[in-house]
Amino acid sequence: MRVDDVGDVLHVYHYDAFGVEREQDDRNTNPFRFAGEYYDWETSTIYLRARVYNPRTGRFTQEDPHWNVGNMVFGDETVMRNDRMVPDRWSIMQAGNLYIYCLHNPVKFIDPSGYSIISLPEIATLADAMSTVGVAMKAAAAGAMAKLIPVAGWIAGAVIVAGALIYAGVQTARFVDDAQKAKAWALDQLNNPPRHLPGTYSVYLVRDSRAQPQNSVWYVGLTNDFVRRQGEHRRNYEKFGHLTADGAFAMTPIRTGLTRDQALVYEQGLMMAFGTLALANVINAIAPRRWGGERFATEIARMNSIFSTIP
Repeated sequence: MRVDDVGDVLHVYHYDAFGVEREQDDRNTNPFRFAGEYYDWETSTIYLRARVYNPRTGRFTQEDPHWNVGNMVFGDETVMRNDRMVPDRWSIMQAGNLYIYCLHNPVKFIDPSGYSIISLPEIATLADAMSTVGVAMKAAAAGAMAKLIPVAGWIAGAVIVAGALIYAGVQTARFVDDAQKAKAWALDQLNNPPRHLPGTYSVYLVRDSRAQPQNSVWYVGLTNDFVRRQGEHRRNYEKFGHLTADGAFAMTPIRTGLTRDQALVYEQGLMMAFGTLALANVINAIAPRRWGGERFATEIARMNSIFSTIP
């Protein structure tokens, strides 16, 4: 939206998630457009200081100058655990394709410098995300799979899976009716966490104990053996080393006494709500092709009815 000196609205702009303007008015000569950045009419690109961004491809037109073979796996500040270097998840995700914009997630991030992303405030509902992203995200996800540069060994697979599933998380935002209510419900359970019931499944959160609760969740999981899974996570330095190294690792059950299908639904729904597919979760609990099927329909409706009780 553009306003004049007294606050009257001069023009309202509408964009898809990657910045392609809808119903563009060629008579509007305002040069500052998507994310408040300078738009070049001749090239249809956006100037982001270090690099130029093309919203129609969802890519920068130049490589990211920061990443190289020295930091693309372990980051700029090497972390050691048991005499070995711990891979840095963010570095791997960003270095996997040197042309990507905002980790393929411009709904959550902006990149005003052309060098690094900045997180946007959480959107109000996951339904909002679905309507904003639409087909553009699906097309960009396919492009990400095709254009990821090859890197050595296990890194290639990790980057491809992570990049594709970040999209899957946003595209399937309809899975949970209201993200804020789902998050509020889950965080409320932390005040009086249930005990894991033997022989049944529990859904849990892995959090950064130093952060405010609403910004602390890194991972959503399910297990039928809480103590065993807690130990496995503590030893998983690649995923949670930044938490265990600082004594900030916290794992708390929030729903227990579930069947596996019930637990899968809660896990998937809370992944969507907390956006953890862009953090530590890189595999969906339920395959996307099955989200609309009969097997999980009843549990999805039940889960959303519980979340909807939050004011």
